[in-house]
Amino acid sequence: MYKLQFLVLIIHIAQLSSSTVDGISDASCISKLFADKYQVLYNSVSYDGTDLQSIMDELNHKISQEATESAYHITTSHVKVAFDRLKPHKSDGCTDLTSDHLKHAGTDLFEHIALLLNSVLIHGTLLENFVYSTIVPMPKGRNVNAADSNNFRGIALSSVYGKLLYNIVLFQFGDELQTSQLQFGFKAKSITNLCTFVLKEALSYYATNQINVFCTFWMPLRPLTGLIIANFFGYC
Repeated sequence: MYKLQFLVLIIHIAQLSSSTVDGISDASCISKLFADKYQVLYNSVSYDGTDLQSIMDELNHKISQEATESAYHITTSHVKVAFDRLKPHKSDGCTDLTSDHLKHAGTDLFEHIALLLNSVLIHGTLLENFVYSTIVPMPKGRNVNAADSNNFRGIALSSVYGKLLYNIVLFQFGDELQTSQLQFGFKAKSITNLCTFVLKEALSYYATNQINVFCTFWMPLRPLTGLIIANFFGYC
């Protein structure tokens, strides 16, 4: 009986997997298919570049007024903390570098990374490797048709060096960063499942007391980029 169940599972997995996507089987053509798909998606919202430029100018002005030498000084201790916060087996996508390379490189690397990051902050110039983000298509679920490109979502793999700088900023200034109480996820001790839990508990209350409840869901079909992001910054 167990052998039969295992065989059925193998057949099911084989049916879900596919060597073609939208009828394309060549690996380079499949990559181009998703590249074109995400290029259209992330450029589908038009906006005025002057709005974002004015936000950048305002942020740079505030930073120049509040910046001090201590705020720009990164020590080897800060780098070590950033290394410890890196999750293992994480690749940056665009190179063969992974978080494991840094975590097991030894303490001598701390000093070199500290010098590099201090140079970046002092001169205000960021290396291209820090801002690279590789989008990898992942199936939206376990039981989806892998032969259809619409059943994939893009997962961004950020630069390992960028993650180090991100961890250091959180380590030094995390206490000064404030978020909304309505935000779920992308902050410490908070995940998006908490939002789902609140919704389920609210629905359970009305259902238990036999009270009608009406819900409205909004799912953006386009990415929140361009002018929308500019408006978000305007409220910060």
